[in-house]
Amino acid sequence: MIANLFASQTKIHNQYFPGNSIAFIDSRLDNWQLLFSGVAENSPVFVIDRTDNGIDKITQAIAEYTAEFGRVDAVHIFCHGSPGCLYLGDRSINLSNLEHYTPQLKQWQAAEILLYSCHVAAASGSDFVNKISEITEANVAASVGLIGSRKYGGNWDLEFTTGEIKSANPLAAKVRENYAGILAVLTVTSLADSGSGSLREIINQAQNGDTIKFASNLANQSITLTTGQIEIPVGKNLTIDGADAAGLTISGNNSSRIFLLKSTSVNPTTLTVKDLTLEKAYTPERGGAIATEHQGSVNLENVQLNNNVADKGGGAVFIAFEGNLTVNKSKFNGNTATAANDERGAGAIAFWGPNNLIVKNSDFTNNKGINGAAINSLNAKVTIENSTFINNDTTTAFYDTGKSNPFLRGYGGAIYTDRASTNSDATSGTIQIINSRFEGNKGRGEGGAAYLYTGTQDNVVISGSNFINNQILELPNGGAPGNGGAIAQLNNAANKGFTITDTTFANNTATNSGGGVWFNFAPTTITNSTFSGNKALSQTTSGNGGAMAIGGPTDIINTTFANNSAGWVGGALVASANQAVSVKNTIFANNTADNGPNDWNIQQHTNRQLTDLGGNIQWPAKLTNLGNDYNATATITIADPKLGPLQDNGNGRLTHALLAGSAAIDAGVNTGAPTTDQNGKSRPVDGDNNGTAMVDSGAYEFSLAAPEAPKIEVIESSNNIVDGTTTPLDFGSTNVGSIITKTFTVKNTGNAALNLSNLQLPTGFSLVGSLPATLAAASQANFVVQVDANTAGSLSGELSFTTNDSDENPFNFFIAATVTTNPGTTDPGTTDPGTTDPGTTDPGTTDPGTTDPGTTDPGTNSPINSGTNNNSVVLPSDSLTGGSNSDAIANNTANFSGNCQEVSTPTFTLNIVEKILNGTDLDDIITGSDIPEELQGFGGNDFIRGMSGNDNIFGGDGNDILQGNMGDDFIDGQAEHDLIYGGQNNDVLFGNIGDDILFGDLGNDTLLGGDGDDFMNGNQSNDFLDAGAGNDTLHGGQNNDILKGNLGADILFGDLGDDTLYGGAENDFINGNQGNDFLCSGEGNDTLHGGKENDVLNGGSGDDFLSGDLGNDTLMGGTDRDTFVFRVEDGSNTILDFELGQDKIGLASGLTFDQLTIDGDQNNAVIRTGDRLLVSVNGVDVSAMTADNFTLV
Repeated sequence: MIANLFASQTKIHNQYFPGNSIAFIDSRLDNWQLLFSGVAENSPVFVIDRTDNGIDKITQAIAEYTAEFGRVDAVHIFCHGSPGCLYLGDRSINLSNLEHYTPQLKQWQAAEILLYSCHVAAASGSDFVNKISEITEANVAASVGLIGSRKYGGNWDLEFTTGEIKSANPLAAKVRENYAGILAVLTVTSLADSGSGSLREIINQAQNGDTIKFASNLANQSITLTTGQIEIPVGKNLTIDGADAAGLTISGNNSSRIFLLKSTSVNPTTLTVKDLTLEKAYTPERGGAIATEHQGSVNLENVQLNNNVADKGGGAVFIAFEGNLTVNKSKFNGNTATAANDERGAGAIAFWGPNNLIVKNSDFTNNKGINGAAINSLNAKVTIENSTFINNDTTTAFYDTGKSNPFLRGYGGAIYTDRASTNSDATSGTIQIINSRFEGNKGRGEGGAAYLYTGTQDNVVISGSNFINNQILELPNGGAPGNGGAIAQLNNAANKGFTITDTTFANNTATNSGGGVWFNFAPTTITNSTFSGNKALSQTTSGNGGAMAIGGPTDIINTTFANNSAGWVGGALVASANQAVSVKNTIFANNTADNGPNDWNIQQHTNRQLTDLGGNIQWPAKLTNLGNDYNATATITIADPKLGPLQDNGNGRLTHALLAGSAAIDAGVNTGAPTTDQNGKSRPVDGDNNGTAMVDSGAYEFSLAAPEAPKIEVIESSNNIVDGTTTPLDFGSTNVGSIITKTFTVKNTGNAALNLSNLQLPTGFSLVGSLPATLAAASQANFVVQVDANTAGSLSGELSFTTNDSDENPFNFFIAATVTTNPGTTDPGTTDPGTTDPGTTDPGTTDPGTTDPGTTDPGTNSPINSGTNNNSVVLPSDSLTGGSNSDAIANNTANFSGNCQEVSTPTFTLNIVEKILNGTDLDDIITGSDIPEELQGFGGNDFIRGMSGNDNIFGGDGNDILQGNMGDDFIDGQAEHDLIYGGQNNDVLFGNIGDDILFGDLGNDTLLGGDGDDFMNGNQSNDFLDAGAGNDTLHGGQNNDILKGNLGADILFGDLGDDTLYGGAENDFINGNQGNDFLCSGEGNDTLHGGKENDVLNGGSGDDFLSGDLGNDTLMGGTDRDTFVFRVEDGSNTILDFELGQDKIGLASGLTFDQLTIDGDQNNAVIRTGDRLLVSVNGVDVSAMTADNFTLV
């Protein structure tokens, strides 16, 4: 029954006139509820939600209505349209994909179809309307003009018909008269500042949730505002997308702001801008190009913001209190906010928190401000990732006598933060800078690249980044003297931690102290990092710490200090006398201190002795025997580490390699050392070839060079072919005259050139193109073999070619194929094939879309058990290896069949304990013992450590730090925001309620996020990570891991190993990284990156973005509109389910359609760049693979 199927969005009337009609209204229309209410009483009405497959919904409704009431005389469809196109829910239907939807359209059995959509029959749209009429066998009516409000030039007339139309418009006349919208896709067609087709006019017409696009003929031109800023009203959430008009610029004409986003706490409003350039905007206030009001949020995707000015701050963008800002793939260049000398004077982005400021894959260049020339953030949780900050400058700032905080000027040449949250632990936040580059930035006072001030409840994370040639100058006339050439990290008391990992500080300078980094109070950990050539210039007693000035308790591990200098003392570092500073596996090499104008030659490396945890090296030794001169530690090894020059030794990170004979090789302590070096190479390595692998001192791990020799691998699809294989590799079966091919990838995994020659093939096979003659070390190339298919029969024999790989010469294996007689060679006239009409059985009558693959919610197996102090945890029933206390994943093997059926989350039982330790409602420190125990934190912010038994640890209320330590532990954070470490062995970590951080550490661990936005890292071994609800970030770490995003918009990184990643619901980002990975996005519009090696990517449902990246990858888009992205440097890839007219092949990194060669047959399209296979598109006729199937990304 229709009433049962669409009860929530359907209006059913009890009386029907002899001419039965049915109406459909798309919910993306402005004020669709008014249209819904105005449909005449003789027509049932169905609403198509923006997430519905509108074509399927109409098909199903017509079928059920017909079954119930016998016939449909008229179908009325109200939706957005454009010439030759209808937009129905999440689908568009047009001439290019009409054939795909023919099976559904054939079921639209009605006498008349009336299309109330703008411009559908205009221009070539008449062909589209005629084709619908032909398929449905109905008379169809459509409009050549605007449908809707007279205010915008619309009416309700359907001027174009394919036959006689008897049905009237089902909308009541009063509704038609009062309706204020138009039924069009909103497209800007004019470069004018105002008037018909202008951006300003289209925004006025737009309704909440609309997307505004630009006509393609506006590409590479400018819209110049002459009548002031464009205001976006409260509650009108819009997307402004310039992708169809590449190179389009919107200019403020150096006289006005471009966009003002109106917003209130009652009705927060969001603006998304994509693929546009915003430039030359000006305001005497804040936010040159874009400004928001209270709780307004902005998303920027592939936007350039150039030469915008705001006198008070936010030369490009200003986000008011309680808004959010997300920036991706965008560029900020030459934006300025200096005129007012304002404390919040950000050159590019000014953000007034306390919410989320996220910047990824973006560039900030030549911006000028007062504090933070690129970014000035107040109370925000800041994430900066894969971004560059170059030549940003706050040196225009001056000490502002008479103003509040007059000294706070010039801080943070690129970035300035004022806390990461409000003043409560409940809102504690993180400032994190990941895999980013800061170069040539300049400031005054403190922080040449970044001034990072935090509250006591906040923490700072710097990882995988480079800080190079940044400079901090004095703020004259009463300001700070110039501390922290790259980073100044300040707090009024100890915060929740300052962490520097895998990061290089090189050639930064401070006029006073801390040439690289200057910080106070923060408990600090520095690991796998390099400080090289940094300088603290002052020749007075404050010119200390060439690389670093330390004002908080600090642990330094596997770090290299080389060639740093100070004007007074501590060429490497200076540390406050009252702070505990330890060093392990750390190198101090050739650091110097001038001692001002004196010739004392003291304290060249450090100003005092540090705590020695082993594995440390210094060169040279202290220069005097004076009582106030020190080596870095009392027991440090004095020896030459023989460092190479500072250079990129891998992963884009600058390090000093250890040269042969270095005293640092195998000189470290393995316990507590990182498992990789700064460049990502594994530790420890047996560098001195004595049979024992010991970690090296410093940030770089030395390995003996392998003997120079080539090494061959041959791969077909995902099959790694073994040399000498006698079981034939089957090309399959084909008809006579129908050639089939296979592409073979040859990899040289050695360290010398690989030579190939003398290819021999069995009869019936031939080489397409040529055999690569030489492959450089660590490179690959393809060759293609075809089955000639000249005569019928079975073909087999040996494929062989000569190599200079001594272990595999020649490289040979067997191949086979079958060629059958073409059935067309028998005279078709002997039996008339026309006597049976092949059209009598319609293959399209079964709708392939009626079974929605997304109906099984991948998030239903959520491990969340809400409620605090509830120790009865129930999870889905997959077994774990071992007994009840073992939580290792039985088999983390990726599912390379391409099947997206998720692996269930493992179940577990609590450990049997011998003792219970209970905390209080205060802030407790609880430490277990060597027996199995239950440790309960209850209220307060607790620190709980389990020691060596198989323990159960419960954080209770509060923001807790929980450590499993040794043993197979179960750890439950319960309420609030917790930090959980598994430690050794196989642990179960459950974040439960709140935004938690989980580290599996060693062992095969199970990490369960629960509610909240969690960060999870499996670290070593084979781990299972289930994010649960919320927008989570998951890292598999090393080895073969399984990651499940589950509910929320999640970010998943497989990291090292062969990993399996499931996105789950909503819009996820999934990156396999290294290893042969399987990626399945599940529901939502997801982004998938395979990373290195040979991966399998499955988009599932939603409009997905799939990039195999390096390696020979297999890609499946799944349902909906997908984009398969390739670059010149990618491997040889295969697409299994490309949908013509729906999917696109995206060309990235400068690759264009003109560089491609496309060949193949009716079953496969083969796309090459030069002689190299880029991608095989299975199941697609090569003749259909035109430029329309490609797009630049």
